[in-house]
Amino acid sequence: MPLAAATALVGWFVPLLGISLLVFLAADVALGFAASRRRAGAGAGV
Repeated sequence: MPLAAATALVGWFVPLLGISLLVFLAADVALGFAASRRRAGAGAGV
């Protein structure tokens, strides 16, 4: 019975972990893209 409860608990939190990981990854990529465009613009004398 404890193993079934642990399995259910992991099954509940793993999708939530995956969703938050995707959100973090998307934000990291967007911020990295914005920073690289800012650096490229500053180097061009704009």
